Amino acid sequence: MSSVVQFTTCARRIEDAPSAFREVLLQHIGESENIKHLIYSPASAPGKFRTLASILCVTDKRWLIALRENDGGIRIDDCSYDRTLLAELAIIPVAWPIKNRLYAQRRSLRQRYC
Repeated sequence: MSSVVQFTTCARRIEDAPSAFREVLLQHIGESENIKHLIYSPASAPGKFRTLASILCVTDKRWLIALRENDGGIRIDDCSYDRTLLAELAIIPVAWPIKNRLYAQRRSLRQRYC
């Protein structure tokens, strides 16, 4: 039996977002930004794991996440796309040698034991 009462929903406008997030989003999203996606995820507590209510807002300039904390306050984190891409590009050079080393070790083990 599922303990999920409400599922993730999409909104077209900030006015369609849950009231707890509406004011915060209006303060942090400029009029010049075009909203592409507005995805609300309600709080849930299936079993021992608990998730807080959040909303993901994707605009033409950046992404923004609003998280409703335990005390009822709302925390905002955002990042422009150029900074997000920069972080991804920084991970690739670090991960590539590790990935190659793991493949080489796996190939060596196959040759040895297979």
